[in-house]
Amino acid sequence: MGIRQRRTPPPELPAALRAGRQRAGLTLKALGEQARVTASYLSHLESGERCPSRTVAGRLADALGLEGEERAALLDGAVDDAGLDHPWRRSFSPNSPLWTARNPVP
Repeated sequence: MGIRQRRTPPPELPAALRAGRQRAGLTLKALGEQARVTASYLSHLESGERCPSRTVAGRLADALGLEGEERAALLDGAVDDAGLDHPWRRSFSPNSPLWTARNPVP
């Protein structure tokens, strides 16, 4: 399967993410710190309300020590970063025109 171009996760992703976190003995906060996301965002992922980007899914897989099929399943359930066109990303990405206009290099 290719990269999903949707914002809702496949049905198995939330439970697999929660199981991986619990198996690793990590709290939402601890996993969030390792994957550089908030505990609140992780809660949304585990409840199926949000779908991780491919970048976040990779960081979560690394933090959980996932390999092989488990890692592939998490990455396959993610959305392509390039397909996400959220205003926050456009405004605050260091590569965006809005960011460089607000934060000129001296």
